[in-house]
Amino acid sequence: WTLTRLAVPERYRDREFRVFTATSWDAARLQAVQWGGDLVSVVDADENAFVQALTEYQATFIGLHNPSKDNTTWVWSDGTVPFAFANWNNGEPNTANETVTMMYSNGLWNDSSPTHWYPGRAVAMRRRRTLPDGTPAERVQARYVECPRSVRVQGSYYDDEFGRSV
Repeated sequence: WTLTRLAVPERYRDREFRVFTATSWDAARLQAVQWGGDLVSVVDADENAFVQALTEYQATFIGLHNPSKDNTTWVWSDGTVPFAFANWNNGEPNTANETVTMMYSNGLWNDSSPTHWYPGRAVAMRRRRTLPDGTPAERVQARYVECPRSVRVQGSYYDDEFGRSV
């Protein structure tokens, strides 16, 4: 038994964020959509630093992708427009076959293959939620419970490795 914080998303500006494991960019996006959001869109340097810190400075998939596969048309998976901020690593993006984006541990971006398993993590985001009575969800204090790994809590399985429901 360990003392574990229930999976409460991190909050920044008007959005909630969650880090989770993923075997590919497509799998990451599916998980993000199932959570009620999409992969993160990074709109400025401050948000880039926030996402970098949120992932504990580990490489992660983000929502920028190139659906036309022309290596010039990059868009956010959640539809955020315009695509005005970029933090590409030197020489990136560099390959038309690499149609999705990962953020390196240093915060710089790299184009990658959508089926590439590395980095194995992704960041999802969604608009902040409110309770049925209209109270902003961020006003509700996090609850702590004692539970074993992968225990069923309120209708979903909780996994304390990354603080996520699975």
